[in-house]
Amino acid sequence: MDWSHEWVSIAGGTGLMQYRTGKSLWCAVIDYHQGMLASVVLNHDLPDGSTHFDWMIQEPSSLERCLLTWRCADRPDHANWNGCCERIGAHRRVYLGFEGELSGDRGRVSRRASGTVLELAQSDRIVEATIRWADCVLVYRGQALESDGGWEFSVRRLAAEG
Repeated sequence: MDWSHEWVSIAGGTGLMQYRTGKSLWCAVIDYHQGMLASVVLNHDLPDGSTHFDWMIQEPSSLERCLLTWRCADRPDHANWNGCCERIGAHRRVYLGFEGELSGDRGRVSRRASGTVLELAQSDRIVEATIRWADCVLVYRGQALESDGGWEFSVRRLAAEG
């Protein structure tokens, strides 16, 4: 089945996601946080003592699992990030504000950074995002590698305004 979708922004932090399959069209009205999408970097401490960072980018979706998620060795909210990471399954939106113990003996997460997604474009193998973090605006362009789950991002700092 061939699916396509289009995001239409409406004033007041509400949007309309239009999905098409063949000649059928259905829409989902989406009310996202004050008209902005979010991104977070969580430090994930595992029970075996290892640690990594989970980078999540909210996509405009009414689905509960709407966070694009990558596992990173280093923090992706820094301009000098090496850009190597592994794509993992979409996470639930609750992780935008969650800190603490994870169920099922999966460790503990704590927020290291939160930001606002200014632009987001994606396909199965490419993600482009502009994110305003607390101290900078970073532009990301990521591409899936041929290896299983591996991704590589280029990162550049957007010049300060004014």
